[in-house]
Amino acid sequence: MGNYLNFWNNAYDKRFQRKVYSDVGKYLQKEIYPTILDIGVEPYNVHSQGFIENKNIKYYQMDPDPPNKISCDYLMECKVSDSKNTYPHIESFFDVIMDFGVFGWNGVLLNQQEQRVYIKNILRMLKPGGVYILHGDRIKVPPYSIEMNSTIFPHFKPIDFLDNPSHVTLSSTDTTWDVWFLRKNSTLL
Repeated sequence: MGNYLNFWNNAYDKRFQRKVYSDVGKYLQKEIYPTILDIGVEPYNVHSQGFIENKNIKYYQMDPDPPNKISCDYLMECKVSDSKNTYPHIESFFDVIMDFGVFGWNGVLLNQQEQRVYIKNILRMLKPGGVYILHGDRIKVPPYSIEMNSTIFPHFKPIDFLDNPSHVTLSSTDTTWDVWFLRKNSTLL
């Protein structure tokens, strides 16, 4: 587990992500029975729950093929696109959904229809006024993009989140990441 802490401390985007976990814990400090969904589970996510620093939060993780060692209160074993069928009772449930590099990761290239289904499921699981934190890679080859204007912005409003502006761009020598802090609109799909 120590090697994973080094990864969190040294990988440029993970240092920012670690701060976001802490910020989410602070943001939900006054909520009664707060819930978080963290989409995508890798072995290094064994530390994620501890970064939140809020023992009142129920921390859920979602992944169709999780690693053997995880650290969460509840694991949802499915893809976001399958969540309605697999967990139909999870509706308007989460205060915050953190999507660090699944929807916008270059290893998961969703066409426009798949993007709409994905976001429809996010909206279904997120409470009214809930926060969606979307972290995506900028991909040049092959060209791939999240259709923010048609898929995201009709359903979410960009918000400043604690000391984070609504949109943060992180860059290293070979990758650029976009992180969006978004609040679910009160209108439904």
